[in-house]
Amino acid sequence: MNTEATIASHQPLTPATVPTDAPEPVESWFDPSIAEDDADNEHTWTGRNRFWFNVQALTIQRFLEQHADDVFEVRVEHRRSFEVEPGERVSFVCKGTIVYSIKGRLVACQTDYEEWEVTVIAKHDMTGLIARLETELRQGNPLRGHHVQIVPRGDDFRAEIRAVPGTRFSDLILDAALIEDLYDNTIFQLKATHLSNGLIFHGEPGTGKSLACQAVAHDAVAEGFTSVFVAGEVDFTLLGEFITEFLAPCVLVFEDIDCFAGERTEGDGSRNLADFLQFLSGVTECKEQIIVIATTNHLDRLDSAVQNRPVRFNRKYHFGRPSNPELDRLLDLQFGADTLRPEHKRLCHDRQLSGSHIAELKRTAITLAHKRGKTETEVFAEAVTIVTRHFGSAAIQIGFCQLS
Repeated sequence: MNTEATIASHQPLTPATVPTDAPEPVESWFDPSIAEDDADNEHTWTGRNRFWFNVQALTIQRFLEQHADDVFEVRVEHRRSFEVEPGERVSFVCKGTIVYSIKGRLVACQTDYEEWEVTVIAKHDMTGLIARLETELRQGNPLRGHHVQIVPRGDDFRAEIRAVPGTRFSDLILDAALIEDLYDNTIFQLKATHLSNGLIFHGEPGTGKSLACQAVAHDAVAEGFTSVFVAGEVDFTLLGEFITEFLAPCVLVFEDIDCFAGERTEGDGSRNLADFLQFLSGVTECKEQIIVIATTNHLDRLDSAVQNRPVRFNRKYHFGRPSNPELDRLLDLQFGADTLRPEHKRLCHDRQLSGSHIAELKRTAITLAHKRGKTETEVFAEAVTIVTRHFGSAAIQIGFCQLS
């Protein structure tokens, strides 16, 4: 435990991912003319969970360090690290006191991870600094402008920064009018309006729902927004507050929504569904802009309050098996344009293949090419036979084991 007052020698915290508005002069953050009894010289932020506190502590310490002439670690009992980019972590003090010298004025930042509290103290009124920190927490926190995965942890959750998906709208093998409508109701909505929106992507597995979500996420981050993917059930009330506090405006994706938003049956309390519906209502009513996308393989299994309720979800997009021309484009995407001859592509026609099947066809062709010492084109017909045999309706008998 470090109990001595020293100038901080740790690596400077990285700047915010998304720049905030041009700051006002630092001098305006303090007002020494206000009497001490009337001064706003202490302020505490309290997190709603452990990760909420981590975001607050890191953001406030990083901001104060960026504007300080000197930094003194007066008391450091514990540190934590925070991932600010995939694979890149920075440390912050989660229990202790740091003093920052800013234009000749001392500002103390006290953190207590047990109480989830961050307190900033100064001798003079610091109304301006408090307001600036509030803005930084919303606009300059380390999650802003990233691709974020919400990961449940028991009754709690944390947010992890992930690599931005590489899929773009131009990569989607879909009808052009559908792609345009998807873009208009997601990215264009974020850029051109202040309105929230809700969309449902439904269809069989492997038909492109996840790829469409990735394309939306890619373009959202490219435009400076945050994309948020939720994996599993969470406390939707806490999630809604966290998103509006730190991430909105953003795209929010729930994959496989039928896991918690299925049709209610008699006697089914379905608390998670009720909380989710309340969360959706909150999205439409709050001033922060959120584009919600939900995916499902079974639209008919969703509760009617989800699938047939405008405002909560205003668009429902069906993702079906690709047509033969779309299959040809998928094959070109996987194998390279002009690699396969028309007769090769026709082997895939009218077989009810999906984009996932074509990806598996590519993997199988690579394996066979290495095994046979041939090109992928030369083993393509064999690869088609293997993939369609495994994913067709007929079962495959192997010894005592039957695969279907």
